[in-house]
Amino acid sequence: MGLQLWKRSITAGEFTQYIAAFEMISSTLISIINSYLDINKDKHLIQKYYDFIQHKEDKQDNLVLPGPGGAAACRIEIQDVWFRYNEESEYILKGITLSISEGERLSIVGRNGCGKTTLVKLLLRLFHPERGKILLNGRDIYEYTYDEYCKFFSVIFQDFKIFSFTVLDNIVMSDMSYNSEEIEIHEDSKSRVNVAIEKADLSTTIDELPKGIYTYVNKIMWRMALNFLVGHSKHWR
Repeated sequence: MGLQLWKRSITAGEFTQYIAAFEMISSTLISIINSYLDINKDKHLIQKYYDFIQHKEDKQDNLVLPGPGGAAACRIEIQDVWFRYNEESEYILKGITLSISEGERLSIVGRNGCGKTTLVKLLLRLFHPERGKILLNGRDIYEYTYDEYCKFFSVIFQDFKIFSFTVLDNIVMSDMSYNSEEIEIHEDSKSRVNVAIEKADLSTTIDELPKGIYTYVNKIMWRMALNFLVGHSKHWR
């Protein structure tokens, strides 16, 4: 292009136009390549998620669990459980045997990485023991219907998330049968929410909030709206 300009085969305006077109094509190709690389990187990150949601239980005999309020009547037995995350890694749990009786409260303590969280995830059937069994009332936990089985657990992991909704929404969203907009109408649902708040010892804290259980837990939505307004204000001048 420089040679053509020097030979006067093209004008300075044409030279500038061609250079701009070249830069546009170049930046577009770079953007496409970067997007392709990002897609390849991200697909590996979400593969485990797809594996999880597509996972089929080996067996579900639809065993009947204790009725409402019967969680205290459950006995959990962990029998010689071994677990490791893959065949190349060391065992996180080695021959763990544990029994939790009816109504018993148990604390499991230990150094970081010793398998405390892993044991809880095994109990929740997020992982499957490589060896050994976990029994609920004398039956293998994998013989129970998964959805019904999980209703007997309430777990908060170290990497928990609080969503940018009201306190009420954060309480009820784990149960898809609830509609936070109808809680005020149905006394039974409202009562269960209040019981959950009392068990978590949050009654005083929530009462001090400006709108109680209808208070938003953070201001992220307001910040997003403000950023949108600031970013688009130049178009309204």
